[in-house]
Amino acid sequence: MKHEVCIMKHKKKINGTLDTSCFMLHVPFRQGFTLVEIIGVIAVLGIITALSVSSLIRFNSREAVEQEVGKLLGIVSEARTLTISAKDGVAYGVHFEEHKAVLFQAPTYSEGATTNRVQMLSDAVRLSAISLTGGGADVVFKKLTGGTDEDGTITIVSTRDDVDARDIVITPTGAVYSNN
Repeated sequence: MKHEVCIMKHKKKINGTLDTSCFMLHVPFRQGFTLVEIIGVIAVLGIITALSVSSLIRFNSREAVEQEVGKLLGIVSEARTLTISAKDGVAYGVHFEEHKAVLFQAPTYSEGATTNRVQMLSDAVRLSAISLTGGGADVVFKKLTGGTDEDGTITIVSTRDDVDARDIVITPTGAVYSNN
């Protein structure tokens, strides 16, 4: 299919009227897209997709850390509550490892004890630092007061990168909270 394009040759007045003569060019009409246009569109779509996926992964990573922080806060609070209420007449504590936390009956943690309750962490997170007074990985609560001699911080991070991190703080009074 061809289109005609009028190109003005000149303008002049003939017998009081303006003569706008032109000559016609026949320009072929293109249908479809060129390879360069297609590659350009694909490149733009690729960039948009990459940015979207990156944001989604980052969001999921942050969300996984948040969920696991909630679980750890819960298990530490439960150990303290069980101790204060003198359930079974014993104190309770929590043992921390890179991929799990274990609620146990005090005075000491014993792996595999039938009274232990294991809280596995998601594969998307890990405990990167356990900094408790005394250098151990166990927090044991005192009967009646709910305080502890093993206060400190537990840092939980995303396994994708160490950028998404939260600290769980355990105070000498036994209170537990997340500070970030």
